[in-house]
Amino acid sequence: MLRVKKGVTIAAEGVTASMVCLKRISNNPYQVEYTYSAIKDIANEAKSVPRDWINDAGNDVKPELIEYLKPLIQGETAVAYKNGLLTIWMCHIFTNVTDFSCRLPPGVGSNSISPRRSIYMKKKVLITCAVVLGVLLAVYLGFAFYFSSHYLFNTKINSVKYAGKTAKEALEKNTALSRDYLLTITDRKGNSFFT
Repeated sequence: MLRVKKGVTIAAEGVTASMVCLKRISNNPYQVEYTYSAIKDIANEAKSVPRDWINDAGNDVKPELIEYLKPLIQGETAVAYKNGLLTIWMCHIFTNVTDFSCRLPPGVGSNSISPRRSIYMKKKVLITCAVVLGVLLAVYLGFAFYFSSHYLFNTKINSVKYAGKTAKEALEKNTALSRDYLLTITDRKGNSFFT
């Protein structure tokens, strides 16, 4: 809000081609004053981190940089939308709060959910869980019913595969294989017997 007031003030004074700037007064407590600068001095310019704020090895920063940055990055702001507008900014613009202590309206915020939405979400989760459990139960019962009368996967008898066959199919297959089967028995004396 103060930035807006400063912008209106400098415009009323007839200043043009300028923008409102924040000039740091102190780090602890963090304080700034609102001023302005000509856009030609700011546009397409970048402020680099001073080399003396980086350690001699060039792989870390010194406490001076941390002290400078800490007021700019510390704390967290609740981000929430209401009617398509970012409520934190609405809060600061319309209540003239500048210390981020503004309270968001009830039911608005990234961690708050309306009671109706909460009930809807619970129902959705319960229905999803019920459907998943129903599908798993149906698959289990289908396998149990099928394999109550069929041989399981990888079932072999005398190196012959019987997977997925019923007992009757296995008997027919075994009978067909045994028609061509010749069993030769040889005793200790070398006599052979055929069956």
